[in-house]
Amino acid sequence: MPTLKRFLAALLLGCAALAAQPSCSISPDTQAHLDALDKGRETIPSYEYALWARPKLEKWLAAAPEDIDLHRCYIELFTQDVRLYREFPALRERYRQRAETRKDAVSVYLYGFLLQRFNTAESVRQLERAKELDPKLSYPYVSLSSILSRSAKFKDEAKAAGNMAKYFELCPTGFEVNPLYILLRAGTPELQARVAHNLRQALEAETAPRKLLFYERLWRLEFRIRPMSEHAELRKQIAADLQRLEKLTPKPASPEWYDMLINGHKQVGSSKEIITALEDRLIREQPASQRAFSLASRRTYEEKKPPAPTATAAEWDVWLEQNFARQEEMLRQYPGIPYLKDSLLPYLRYLPKLPDARVLEIVNEWEKRNARNPDVSSSIAVTVADVLMQRGLALDRVPVLLETAAKSLDAPNIMLDMDETSDQARKIMIDYKLRQRQLVAEATLRAARLLKRPELAARVRAQIEPPAPEGLKTERLANLARLAEVEGRTADALAYYQAALHSRKKDPDPVYGRVVDPLMEDARRFWKSTGGTDVAWEMWRKPAVNIQSSEKGTWERPTQRIVGFDLPDLTGKRWQLKSMEGKAVLINVWATWCGPCQTELPHLQKLYEQVKDRSDIAILSLNIDSDIGLVGPFVKEKKYTFPVLPAERYVTILLESVGVPQNWIIDAQGKWQWVQMGFNPAETDWERTVLTKLMENRNLKAAP
Repeated sequence: MPTLKRFLAALLLGCAALAAQPSCSISPDTQAHLDALDKGRETIPSYEYALWARPKLEKWLAAAPEDIDLHRCYIELFTQDVRLYREFPALRERYRQRAETRKDAVSVYLYGFLLQRFNTAESVRQLERAKELDPKLSYPYVSLSSILSRSAKFKDEAKAAGNMAKYFELCPTGFEVNPLYILLRAGTPELQARVAHNLRQALEAETAPRKLLFYERLWRLEFRIRPMSEHAELRKQIAADLQRLEKLTPKPASPEWYDMLINGHKQVGSSKEIITALEDRLIREQPASQRAFSLASRRTYEEKKPPAPTATAAEWDVWLEQNFARQEEMLRQYPGIPYLKDSLLPYLRYLPKLPDARVLEIVNEWEKRNARNPDVSSSIAVTVADVLMQRGLALDRVPVLLETAAKSLDAPNIMLDMDETSDQARKIMIDYKLRQRQLVAEATLRAARLLKRPELAARVRAQIEPPAPEGLKTERLANLARLAEVEGRTADALAYYQAALHSRKKDPDPVYGRVVDPLMEDARRFWKSTGGTDVAWEMWRKPAVNIQSSEKGTWERPTQRIVGFDLPDLTGKRWQLKSMEGKAVLINVWATWCGPCQTELPHLQKLYEQVKDRSDIAILSLNIDSDIGLVGPFVKEKKYTFPVLPAERYVTILLESVGVPQNWIIDAQGKWQWVQMGFNPAETDWERTVLTKLMENRNLKAAP
């Protein structure tokens, strides 16, 4: 395989200039190459994909050095794999040299494309320069519209819309996925309507299966531009589209084709029998596909849902054993799904009856698969090490596993180098890595004690001695206690263990029906080893002051102001935030594809039924589905009656990063007071908890 330097030098010297190519469609040869890459993503482990794809792209680019789409795929590889990312500076320099040497629109565009997210201001400058060099080259308009509509730091909605309009002036039919996706957030309603009209006309004359897949994009666009009062009529049109598509179904049909039909029938509101029959056809005709696996997994989960959070340990044990057996069966049925092969590992901690030989077999297979993976998940490596220590198996391999976990946390985080990454997302990633370092340190110190190898503690000293963020205070104190224990500093260990226990705001929640509390176990074990009694232990471990517990899903203060909205619900009624002043308002943010949302929404419905006639409280929900057509049938099937406002664009503009579910509390003066992320299924009285929060923001007490 040629080196990066030689490969790019050949591109630089081999062509005098890249001629501007028709840029509204991908050539058949290039499309075939891209299809091969997409197929590889389904069957090749993610950590091997970039190294697999790189030589193929270099070979194709050597034969077609002017192909913009192949260049774009090649550039993106270097920002998706930590090994290739180390070569990214050299890649950037070569594309810069080519842009400066040739000064043609395509070379300048590719350099600008490469710079986006890493030096976005310069990227915008280069993309604007490419437009000046060749106003008919469509690619710069799409890239600029994407940058200027997605990034809070570089957002310019007017310019994003202008670039989007220019692209569709050059390419009116819209047979490209990425521009249609960007159109949803960057295009004006007028442009969206025009593109939808042109796309429908083109599709009605089309018979090629690849292009007919764009019906799904068309439906998404049409639901977006049509008022709620016209959605019933639109569903009739989609039903007619589906009848035509059924007649044109290729043999064999791709998973994407069946996805389109299934999605269409869901938006029309077809019966479960019709949708299930289509899913059965997909599984039957494409049994090895990722989509078939996803459908089979969902059905298995629905048939054997986990027990209630309050279930006994014995009930959970039965479910875990059955689910482990189902996962093994899935592995036999779908051997080509890469990430499925790691799905057995989390169960090993909770299946004491599983034979040691089978445990070692699973661990050995995992180590073999990841022998060349530079980006092993630290949490999975720690899980494997914990299982071996728990069972006393292959203990000589534990230090190596934990060293692998630590090294994985030292790998570069590409998103932290991106200037478009929001401050909130940056904080989340940094906090996650700090938490993972504490988990690795905990496992390493446990290994040092168990294996009687105190030198292992030196690996993690630097991670736990410096002060930690408030959210990691308990974890740091616990690890300082374990470090002191390994080093024989008894008084320090006791002091740190006590401080760690006293710093906790609540005891751990049960996991699969059992409370797993390593800190309490380690502290009690060490206390007993020093000669401490049970009576003194109870006195020593309890804090002098009662600390109020803080449940998962804690309410926090928002970091920004809420922006007013004027949005229709699914019935067409318009809602304005300003008009609800004088009431405490609960706003739930959710999506149909979100599992935790589907668990939380029945509770939201119960609360809505309690308060819907009150004059001092209001409840509504903001749905962020891209496919608005899916929302109405979902709500109807579930019999939800709370107001549902399609609000993807509003929410994504308001928030730097979006996670669901979320609950917002707006006080009677219209001020955003509280936000709650996630849903805790162990919450025994969600409705009362949220109602109490609403009442507090009306200066009232919760009703008994």
